[in-house]
Amino acid sequence: RLVTLQTESGGQLIEAAGPLRMAFELVAEDGGIRFLPRRTWLVGIPLPRWLSPVATARVAPRGERWQVDAQVRLPTGGLIIRYHGVMVPR
Repeated sequence: RLVTLQTESGGQLIEAAGPLRMAFELVAEDGGIRFLPRRTWLVGIPLPRWLSPVATARVAPRGERWQVDAQVRLPTGGLIIRYHGVMVPR
Protein backbone atom coordinates (compact mmCIF):
# COMPACT_ATOMS: atom_id res chain seq x y z
CA ARG A 1 0.00 0.00 0.00
CA LEU A 2 1.34 3.38 -1.03
CA VAL A 3 -0.02 6.51 0.64
CA THR A 4 0.73 9.92 -0.85
CA LEU A 5 -0.61 13.40 -0.25
CA GLN A 6 -1.77 15.36 -3.30
CA THR A 7 -2.34 19.12 -3.27
CA GLU A 8 -2.54 21.89 -5.88
CA SER A 9 -0.15 24.81 -6.26
CA GLY A 10 0.15 27.23 -9.17
CA GLY A 11 -2.06 25.09 -11.38
CA GLN A 12 0.07 21.98 -10.86
CA LEU A 13 -0.55 18.81 -8.87
CA ILE A 14 1.98 18.37 -6.06
CA GLU A 15 2.39 14.79 -4.84
CA ALA A 16 4.36 14.10 -1.66
CA ALA A 17 5.67 10.72 -0.50
CA GLY A 18 8.06 10.82 2.43
CA PRO A 19 10.88 13.32 1.76
CA LEU A 20 10.11 13.53 -1.99
CA ARG A 21 7.70 16.02 -3.60
CA MET A 22 6.98 16.19 -7.30
CA ALA A 23 5.01 18.77 -9.32
CA PHE A 24 3.01 17.58 -12.33
CA GLU A 25 1.12 19.23 -15.16
CA LEU A 26 -2.07 17.24 -15.81
CA VAL A 27 -3.14 16.57 -19.40
CA ALA A 28 -6.41 14.92 -20.49
CA GLU A 29 -5.71 11.94 -22.73
CA ASP A 30 -7.90 9.11 -24.05
CA GLY A 31 -10.54 9.48 -21.32
CA GLY A 32 -7.90 9.60 -18.55
CA ILE A 33 -5.20 11.91 -17.24
CA ARG A 34 -1.47 11.83 -17.95
CA PHE A 35 0.88 13.31 -15.34
CA LEU A 36 3.80 15.27 -16.86
CA PRO A 37 6.64 15.89 -14.35
CA ARG A 38 7.70 19.52 -13.96
CA ARG A 39 9.70 19.87 -10.67
CA THR A 40 11.08 17.72 -7.89
CA TRP A 41 12.11 18.50 -4.32
CA LEU A 42 13.98 16.28 -1.87
CA VAL A 43 13.56 17.33 1.79
CA GLY A 44 12.38 20.71 0.48
CA ILE A 45 15.44 21.30 -1.74
CA PRO A 46 14.68 21.73 -5.48
CA LEU A 47 16.53 19.18 -7.61
CA PRO A 48 17.91 20.03 -11.06
CA ARG A 49 16.18 18.14 -13.86
CA TRP A 50 19.27 16.00 -14.59
CA LEU A 51 19.25 14.76 -10.98
CA SER A 52 15.48 14.41 -10.60
CA PRO A 53 13.71 11.05 -10.67
CA VAL A 54 11.67 10.52 -13.83
CA ALA A 55 8.02 9.83 -13.05
CA THR A 56 5.36 8.67 -15.48
CA ALA A 57 1.74 8.17 -14.51
CA ARG A 58 -1.67 7.68 -16.06
CA VAL A 59 -5.01 7.50 -14.31
CA ALA A 60 -8.42 6.56 -15.71
CA PRO A 61 -11.84 6.75 -14.03
CA ARG A 62 -13.39 3.58 -12.59
CA GLY A 63 -16.72 4.66 -11.09
CA GLU A 64 -16.00 6.66 -7.91
CA ARG A 65 -12.34 5.58 -7.98
CA TRP A 66 -9.34 5.89 -10.30
CA GLN A 67 -7.25 3.17 -11.93
CA VAL A 68 -3.57 4.16 -11.56
CA ASP A 69 -0.42 3.04 -13.36
CA ALA A 70 2.69 4.92 -12.27
CA GLN A 71 6.42 4.46 -11.98
CA VAL A 72 9.39 6.47 -10.76
CA ARG A 73 12.88 5.87 -12.13
CA LEU A 74 16.33 7.26 -11.39
CA PRO A 75 17.71 9.60 -14.08
CA THR A 76 20.00 6.69 -15.08
CA GLY A 77 16.94 4.47 -15.67
CA GLY A 78 16.92 2.35 -12.51
CA LEU A 79 13.45 1.65 -11.14
CA ILE A 80 12.67 3.23 -7.74
CA ILE A 81 9.01 2.27 -7.48
CA ARG A 82 6.16 1.13 -9.67
CA TYR A 83 2.59 0.94 -8.54
CA HIS A 84 -0.72 0.20 -10.13
CA GLY A 85 -4.12 -0.34 -8.71
CA VAL A 86 -7.11 1.66 -7.57
CA MET A 87 -6.85 5.11 -5.99
CA VAL A 88 -9.54 5.84 -3.42
CA PRO A 89 -10.26 9.46 -2.38
CA ARG A 90 -10.32 10.29 1.35
